[in-house]
Amino acid sequence: MLTQPVLPDHITHASGRRKTCCTATVLAALGIEPGQYRYCSTERDLLRILRAHGFSARSRTSTLGRRVSVHGMRERVKGVGETRVGYMVIVAGHVILLGWQGRTLVDTAPVSGPDLRKVQRVYRIARK
Repeated sequence: MLTQPVLPDHITHASGRRKTCCTATVLAALGIEPGQYRYCSTERDLLRILRAHGFSARSRTSTLGRRVSVHGMRERVKGVGETRVGYMVIVAGHVILLGWQGRTLVDTAPVSGPDLRKVQRVYRIARK
């Protein structure tokens, strides 16, 4: 489990596009290092990079629910029963990577106690 951000701070290019700590750390946990892509600050960028590097990223928001906290999402992911996959959870301004057992693999902005941040979207991540 990665505990330190791969990038010490956000990188902003002259164009205004960014490479952010949380997305870089999630991608690094999946074996995609920051030097392998230029920008990654939006959900669309993140999905593009994952798919370009041999990952399948499928939305599971309708299946696992949208109106739930990260804590609740961990419990729902445990109940799915899929192995060898991860779940990328999008919350306001942040991305978290959960393992198939609901355990947090990457969270560069962890909260103490139950994580009550509201989930906006969730994606099932697996190697193609």
